[in-house]
Amino acid sequence: MDDYLKQQITEHINQAQNIAISVNKNADFDAFASGLALFLSLHKTGKSINIIAKSPTIGDAQMLYGVNSIGMSNEKKNLIISIDNAVKNVDKVTYFLDGNKLKVVIHAFSTTDGISEKDIEFEKISPKPDLIIAIAQPSLNSLKTDITHEQQIDPETIILSINKDPLIQKFAQINLN
Repeated sequence: MDDYLKQQITEHINQAQNIAISVNKNADFDAFASGLALFLSLHKTGKSINIIAKSPTIGDAQMLYGVNSIGMSNEKKNLIISIDNAVKNVDKVTYFLDGNKLKVVIHAFSTTDGISEKDIEFEKISPKPDLIIAIAQPSLNSLKTDITHEQQIDPETIILSINKDPLIQKFAQINLN
């Protein structure tokens, strides 16, 4: 690997606050172990790290440290407020600060009764990644299949692809083969 590529990878890892590692669900044991090792190494930096990979077999679990971290984010910072029947009842949403409190106003259509407390759900999710490290992902579609709904790939997200096999398509900003 040349020095420019090393510098580029180091800069992206240092700048990222939220990193997702996605190991292809059909990858071999080496790719699985590599992704886990990378997760454990980056976890020590104090950044928000998430690893997405196949569920480990009993044999994998006996040979690898940290398999219990797969699919689990170490921090769920973002709050999602879901509203049932929003299309029929909600005209717009606004917000304002009242002292130290953020108040979110859900404006109902004048022709409806609005929403009730039973229509509202709260959920905490991990922040979207600044950097995705894709291990053994042959294409962008493969990566998208393995990434969960709340971690949809933002066009601004940097993708680092690490593969030992030829790619079906080049989809990352940085490719290591």
